Amino acid sequence: MWKGTHRLVSSTAGIDSFNPRKSRTFCQLTEKDGQLTGLITAFGEDVHDISQHLEKLAGTIRKQIIEWKSSVSLEDAQKRKRQSETLFRGVRDGDTIVGYFEQTWNEKGKAPVTYRGILELNRKEKD
Repeated sequence: MWKGTHRLVSSTAGIDSFNPRKSRTFCQLTEKDGQLTGLITAFGEDVHDISQHLEKLAGTIRKQIIEWKSSVSLEDAQKRKRQSETLFRGVRDGDTIVGYFEQTWNEKGKAPVTYRGILELNRKEKD
């Protein structure tokens, strides 16, 4: 299990479209032969445990360089569908992962919005 924080730092919808405060993040990673799979809590949310707002991720790690993609499809109370795709790039140094992400939201009939931010995770127990 990995635990840490993320912070949104910009948005294509402008500075008033996001909150730049630090938010809690949880992640489960499995690594095999340089390939990563797992789950991560959604960026833009301040969550309290790994069971909230999960996205599946898949990616790679080579020579400490780590990259993954994750995505989620949601439906709101008015039955409007929204999809997001997130790309994370960073480095793992022992029990710490740091890097940046871009998360793009698409909703039918609206222009896509991309949020950018930073992430820091620390290993809390062996995966």
